[in-house]
Amino acid sequence: GAYLAKAGEKVSLLMPEVPQDSTRLALIRVQDEKKLKLSKANSDTQFSVEVPISPWESNEPIERVLIACKAYDTVNVMEKLLPRMSQSSVAVILCQQPAILWEIERSSAKSLTYVVGTTMHSAYATQRFRIVHSSGLGSHLNTWFGLPRGRETAMTVSEIDSLVNTLKAADLGGVKDNDIEPRLWERMAMACGLLPLTALYGVTNGQFIKSTTSRDTMASVVKEASNVLIELDMVRSGFDKSNVSQRLFEGLLERAESTSTHFSSMSRDIRIGRKTEIEYFNGFLVRQAKELKIPTPINSTLCNLLKIKTDMKPPTDSFYS
Repeated sequence: GAYLAKAGEKVSLLMPEVPQDSTRLALIRVQDEKKLKLSKANSDTQFSVEVPISPWESNEPIERVLIACKAYDTVNVMEKLLPRMSQSSVAVILCQQPAILWEIERSSAKSLTYVVGTTMHSAYATQRFRIVHSSGLGSHLNTWFGLPRGRETAMTVSEIDSLVNTLKAADLGGVKDNDIEPRLWERMAMACGLLPLTALYGVTNGQFIKSTTSRDTMASVVKEASNVLIELDMVRSGFDKSNVSQRLFEGLLERAESTSTHFSSMSRDIRIGRKTEIEYFNGFLVRQAKELKIPTPINSTLCNLLKIKTDMKPPTDSFYS
């Protein structure tokens, strides 16, 4: 939102209410009931912009909406926005979980025209109202947008090019991907090998990958996921299927090393007691594998361990006294 507003785009934030808890939305500072101040800071750049709030109950039509929320909220958000969107409206969904597409196509949200985006950008809070943005690997060539399979004719080439160029002009990166779904599946496969493990042990990405045993476990998780991708023909064009597991594992290590000081999103969820997205990563993979009769014992175990961890409450200090 801050980048788009800075680039001169007309931007408003869709929010059910003004956030009061800075731990939930660290980059937003409440100015008043109608406007929010978005601030972005890293080692090179700092800027702040004010944008208006557009409440859910507003009747103002929506031309384009960028949806970046937890996977389990995505379809609900799209369905809530349906009354405000027309046949020419477009939803841009930032995600790395093909499970979201599966859910959309089984909901009323499937009537919307939507573009899928997946990014290597990340952000984390260093203190109250201060967010550090990392553009990840490959500078700005690390955000991809495209139409899902079966929806390739939902937008013309010029329409999707215009959308991607808008995001690129806002310094958000932007590359059009004519077959976005395999990239989404590969992103999910890599995430399956890191998110739940760092969440279970409560360590940063860099701390976790120091151990040889950790890396071996990550490789095994990705191997199971790769078997599913190959069977579903969800390997990106031009890449050899025979070494997809090794390629994804190497990509995962590179990603973990470039974000070595970060706690993963799932780890942060566990730390603050928020619902995790495990069912949209390893859980979805396991369900797809079951239909294909492909064994995924390690991914299945990770799902169970995460569920146990989220169901358990740590003992208080008095427990040991």
